[in-house]
Amino acid sequence: MAIDGRKTTAVLALAVGLSGAVLAVSPTIGAMVLAPDREVLRTLGHAGAKRPSPARLQRAIAGHQAGLSWHATAEGWAALGALHIALARETTLAPRVRSAQYDLAVTAVRNALMLSPAQPFAWLHYAYAALARDGGDARIDAPLIMSINAAPKEPSLVKQRIRIGFIAHRVLAPETRAAVRSQVFIAARGGMADLVRFAHRERAFAWARNALADDAALRQDFDIAYLRASRLR
Repeated sequence: MAIDGRKTTAVLALAVGLSGAVLAVSPTIGAMVLAPDREVLRTLGHAGAKRPSPARLQRAIAGHQAGLSWHATAEGWAALGALHIALARETTLAPRVRSAQYDLAVTAVRNALMLSPAQPFAWLHYAYAALARDGGDARIDAPLIMSINAAPKEPSLVKQRIRIGFIAHRVLAPETRAAVRSQVFIAARGGMADLVRFAHRERAFAWARNALADDAALRQDFDIAYLRASRLR
């Protein structure tokens, strides 16, 4: 089943021995190699920051790969996956190159999760990369559910899960749709403003309203907040 390509590209924006002596110092060396690239990762995680250039992202990727060759950590693999996702989103890339970057992102995140499965951000990156790469053929139910189970109320993750759930709702299994609806409830109860902004931005009023169908009072609060915001636009 097809997924709107515009919506798919809109998702997101994202998340560091030959002898005993070598093993002992390798984490320190790895950290030193990764240190210059942490600013790039902080930039990616800041909504108002200027996006790093493709060349800077490529340098950051190379730095992380070098650091991981010294000391492989779940944090490092997850960060590498986030960098590959950021590079894949560059509009100047050829489709084949973009797909290859998403492949590399999926591989890096898998490596992170094999080292430490309880990583809600990594599971979300996995779902995003697979969806962006495969569109309507993506199988993202498991990583999306794992991300929700690992940190159901993490605010930044709740927002991203709602966006991914909206984009992919036609291809999600019923139990995954129910889990995404739970995220909409969390967003509405935690403060209606973010949910209203999402509904306006993604033209998702009907979808978000339907997700709140089990709580008439909360759905009415959403309707009022949405209409109020519409008048201010």
